[in-house]
Amino acid sequence: LKESNTDIQKFYVRTIHDSSHQLYSLVENLLTWSRTQRNKMTFEPVEINISALIEDTLNMLQPNFTQKNISVERHFISEGKGYADKNMVEMVIRNLITNAIKFTPENGKVRISVININQDLQVEVSDNGIGISPEDQTKLFRIDSDFSKKGTMGEGGTGLGLIICKEFIEKNNGRIWVISNPGAGSS
Repeated sequence: LKESNTDIQKFYVRTIHDSSHQLYSLVENLLTWSRTQRNKMTFEPVEINISALIEDTLNMLQPNFTQKNISVERHFISEGKGYADKNMVEMVIRNLITNAIKFTPENGKVRISVININQDLQVEVSDNGIGISPEDQTKLFRIDSDFSKKGTMGEGGTGLGLIICKEFIEKNNGRIWVISNPGAGSS
């Protein structure tokens, strides 16, 4: 009986933790989105090393990878330097990697690559997760679609993350897209 009380307590602590994390994420995304809509977010492009920025993000998110036993495969060019707003790019990278973890099952794999194409850097975050249907792909970057999907362990989302990513990428003269098939992962 005592052991089951401990299990119940662990369940409630985990539930409270997950709920507060989801609420924090929602508030953070709403505030960020609000600042961009009111042009209150400063745009300060500088030279950044995208490979180092990705590595820092991977280190920060290591507990998330560990929790689901997800491996990370890296393919970075040696000179992954570009010119962009560091804070915006950092938020985009964090969001894309977090989504890859969210939609990848336990013991899965996330692959991150940085390549140079015609003097532009292309960052690709791909996973072997649940994928997304072509119909739902059309809803991903639209504020009017109200689209959000649960992760492989029931992780929630706000539906604003990719919308903010799209705005930040476009503000930095880039573009963002998705390639996916249900059951075959996303990129």
